[in-house]
Amino acid sequence: MSIEKRKILTNLELCSNCGACIFTRNLSPCPQINIEEKLYRDPIPDIKRGYITRSTDIKILELAQDGGTVTSIVRQMLEKKVVNSALLLKLGRNLTPLPVVVRDPGKVLECAGSKYVYAPVLSKLGEAMREGPTLVVGLPCHIRAVSAIERELGGADVLKIGLLCSHNFRREMYIDLSRKYGFNIDNIVKMGIKKNMFRICLNNGNVIEVPLKELESYVLRCCRQCPELIPTYADLAVGSMFAPEKHNVVFVLSRRGEEILEMCHDDGVLEVMNMEDSVREKILKVCRRKAERALPVREEVVKLLKTHEISIT
Repeated sequence: MSIEKRKILTNLELCSNCGACIFTRNLSPCPQINIEEKLYRDPIPDIKRGYITRSTDIKILELAQDGGTVTSIVRQMLEKKVVNSALLLKLGRNLTPLPVVVRDPGKVLECAGSKYVYAPVLSKLGEAMREGPTLVVGLPCHIRAVSAIERELGGADVLKIGLLCSHNFRREMYIDLSRKYGFNIDNIVKMGIKKNMFRICLNNGNVIEVPLKELESYVLRCCRQCPELIPTYADLAVGSMFAPEKHNVVFVLSRRGEEILEMCHDDGVLEVMNMEDSVREKILKVCRRKAERALPVREEVVKLLKTHEISIT
């Protein structure tokens, strides 16, 4: 993708900073330009099964966002040599997003927890793929891009773990909140969304809660046009929506995803229980609602892209 085109997308708030074009240099199917229309009409992917899961590792549960499912799966895939590397995300000083290629299972825990900030995770995809089979943990836009890259390159072996996502936030949000509530952003140890509130946990034990509706200005247009709550092209989709405390919801979206989850259960690293139909339906209801709200934004985006002579394939 040209520098000029990237500038246009950034100015239009259409760049989610996923890092795909940094990796490919010339990625034609940008995950924010090219979103399949069917995802707006039918945003529910082909779900094989739904589960409620939790890590069996106490240390992981202490540090993880909720049930520690993603951390446990990634570490096990590295330990069992299913993949040679994992593309994950850490946060540096001032909440700077730092994509990392992890090869050592013992380093996975350093990347535990959700990061609500736009991050160029895929900028290091090339480094990960050069080492053979790899694993990527990402949001729907990241997974959409990886799927496009796999189709373009052919023969890529990427295990895709997608995270359920309603939207992300600009990093400036944390700076503004730190000034308003009087805290240092480097003292944030955890962040998350519960019951329409954004929760920021600090290292002194204090918890700051802000209504999500007050933070809408920090959500970019690329998120508001996105129809995916569940990452359609992932092997496994993981979140915490409507899950019991310290547990995760997991949707199996491919045979490979099913095999991976079975392996982790058989190896004793995950507790796995069937998801109740009521939980599944609640999540799918949110899934449909997100796509419905995204559609008029997408229609506006298509007009803007045409105005700037950016083609949609």
